[in-house]
Amino acid sequence: MDKKILERASYDTDNAKLEAAIADYTASNNDIRKLEGLIKIFKGAQVLVPVAFPKQVKVTVLEKMLRGEPLGKDESFPLFPITMSDQKGNKFAPAFTSRDKVLETKEFPYMIRVPAEQVIRNALNEKMNLGGVLLNPQTGGFVFRRQAFLTDFSKIPADPQKRQVKKVSRDEFIILA
Repeated sequence: MDKKILERASYDTDNAKLEAAIADYTASNNDIRKLEGLIKIFKGAQVLVPVAFPKQVKVTVLEKMLRGEPLGKDESFPLFPITMSDQKGNKFAPAFTSRDKVLETKEFPYMIRVPAEQVIRNALNEKMNLGGVLLNPQTGGFVFRRQAFLTDFSKIPADPQKRQVKKVSRDEFIILA
C-alpha cells in the first residue's frame, strides 16, 4: 500500500474547544459538571484514530475513501481499530485531537478522521472489551473511562452545603501526565 496516499489524507481537525474543555476540567479538580460539558464537546468532535487496513485493499479504493467519497458494496473493506493497553492490561481506544498530537511511530501507521461518537461506540461495545477512550496518548493523554459515557449527569445533584457541584475521584477519571 502506498503510504504517500495516506500522508495526503485530510488531517484537518479543529479541536481547540475540546482541548480547552480538557484543561478546564483538569483545573477544576474533577468538577462533575465540567466533565459533563467535556463529554458533550467530545461527542461533537472529529478525532483521528489509528487503524489497520487489510493488505488486499486497492489503492484506488483507498484514495476514494480518503477523499470522503462513498464506497460501493464491492469496494468496502473492514477497518481494524488499534487499541492500547495500560500496565494492568486494560485496553483503550486511542484517539487524537489533531495531527500535532500524533508522533510518528510504527504502532500507529495509519490515521483516519472519524466522529468521536464512533470512538465512543467502540468503547461501549462489549465485544471489544475496552476500558474507555485514551485521548492524545503520546502527548500527555486524557482517559475517558467507559462509565463516563454511561453516566446520567442529570441525576447527580449539586452539593447544597458547599453550593458547588460534587467532585469525582481521580480513580474514576484518570488524567495521565
